[in-house]
Order: sequence, then C-alpha cells, then structure tokens
Amino acid sequence: MKKLVINAHTHLEFSDRGYLYPSKTMEFTNLLRKVVKTNPPSDSNSYKKSCELGVKKLLECGTDIVCDVSKTGYSVEPLVKAGLSGIVYIQFLGENIEAAKEKFKKVKNKIKKAKKIAKGSNIEIGFCLHAPYSINQLMWKPVLKYCKKNGLPICIHVAESPAERELFTKGTGKLRKIERDFELTPINCPKLSPIKYLEKMGVLKLRPLLVHAVQVDDEDIEIIKSSGSSVVHCPRSNTALQCGRMPLEKFIKAGIDIYFGTDSLMSSPSLDINDEVKFALNIHKRKVSKEKIKKIAEQEIFTY
Repeated sequence: MKKLVINAHTHLEFSDRGYLYPSKTMEFTNLLRKVVKTNPPSDSNSYKKSCELGVKKLLECGTDIVCDVSKTGYSVEPLVKAGLSGIVYIQFLGENIEAAKEKFKKVKNKIKKAKKIAKGSNIEIGFCLHAPYSINQLMWKPVLKYCKKNGLPICIHVAESPAERELFTKGTGKLRKIERDFELTPINCPKLSPIKYLEKMGVLKLRPLLVHAVQVDDEDIEIIKSSGSSVVHCPRSNTALQCGRMPLEKFIKAGIDIYFGTDSLMSSPSLDINDEVKFALNIHKRKVSKEKIKKIAEQEIFTY
C-alpha cells in the first residue's frame, strides 16, 4: 500500500506572507499581533491568490492529504481542482460576545458554500475553533452543538505556547496584554491547563484534532488519550515561535495518534512534510528513534 504524504496542518491563506520576515524567529504573541495588524478583509482577492499559491506548493512536494485551516473558505476550490484529499476547517474565533455571535452566523454560511464547492470531491468541510483563548466562554456550547448536529470534524490550536499556559493557569502574561491592547473580552482564568479547560468545556467529547500540544503535562496527555483525540506536531513552527519542544516521546508511549503538519508559511519555510520530518529527527534525536518518527510520517491511512 502506498505511503501517504499527509500535511495535517496548514494555513494556505498565508502562503504569500513570507517566512517571519525580517527575522527567522519571533515570540508567539508577537506573531499574533502581526497577523491581526496585517490581515486584509475576508473578501480580499489576495486570500484567493495565496490559497492557489499554497496548493501549487503542496503539489510540488507530493502531498496527498492536507488539513487546512481557513477563515475565508477560499482554499476549498483550488484543493478540489487539484484533486487533493483532506479537510478544510472553516475557522471561528470571537472574544467579544456580540461580535462572536455574528461571526458564528458568517462561519455557518461559509460552511454551506464550502460544502457545495466540495461536493463530489475528496475534500471534507470541518470547523476550526481557533484556540481556547480566542473564543468567548458563552460560545462553546452553541458551537459544539452545531458541530455535533452537522457531523463536522473539528480542530483547535491548543497548548501551543508558554503564554497560553500562563494565561489559563495564572491569568497573567503576554496574551493577557494582547486582550488589553486590542480591547478584547478577557478570559476568566480557570486555573486549569488549556487541555483541562477543553475537557471542562466539553470540546474533547467531539474528538478534535489538537494542533500543537506543546505545553502539556502528563495529566494532559492522559486526558487526550482517554478522549480519543489526535494531535498534530509542527516542530519547525513551534521552534521558530519559541514555543518549546513537544514531548513527542510521551505521546508515542501513550498510543495517541500523531500527524505532522507544517503550519503556515508565516512560521515555516516550506509546506514540505519531508522537511518537517528532517527537522523533527534532529530536535527529538535524544528522545525518539528515527524509526518511530518515520513511522508517524509514513502512514498508509488518514482516519480523521
């Protein structure tokens, strides 16, 4: 059986943004600020061109399956035309409740449109809950109810950075400052890890694809295992954004399904999973064998 080339996390809309210019490293919250300040309007033609460029790059490196996170849904059409398989997760975020309600309506409309475009193809449409820190607490219940009712696969960026863990366990840090600077409704500190917070909010019952999962402890890993969720490892992006090293060896030992993803071209120099694997071999060499890392990369089936 053919070994599939799976890129389980991309943001094709950012394919024209450039790799962390002018520096090749940037603390995670600084990248968030950069994204917010440079994002064009959702209907901008630049997103379409960026998605087309990203799909071209995926094809050039032999990708078979891709999981793309998209706020516009513009990646669906070029992925379908290219004959690729995978999931496009339409992204939702909203810290301020009234704005979040409006955004949720728009996301549901985008999902309807995306499903029409993807009909008859190998592209499935899913729902991306952006991150624990970017969604108002009152929105979790209606969003999860909608996803469950419509059978949508879901993904979420979680436990990516030290700043995220600090916000959820202590209520302090650089993400708290972002809330103030951008006049966002502050998250009530639950004094829980981001993973435990997702468990509390009922997210893990839907077995989401958990992207990053770097800043985790042993209890978090056990919770992920018990939920049946899978994780996506993006080592180059995590390193570039000073997020730390994912404890890959612990996820492997726990028997959790793991996939590699490149993340976007804002925080990774290519969309080539082979480059991601080479980097992973280096940063995990004292903890994980070559054989185990290659086994993750050379899967024969994608069941998510």
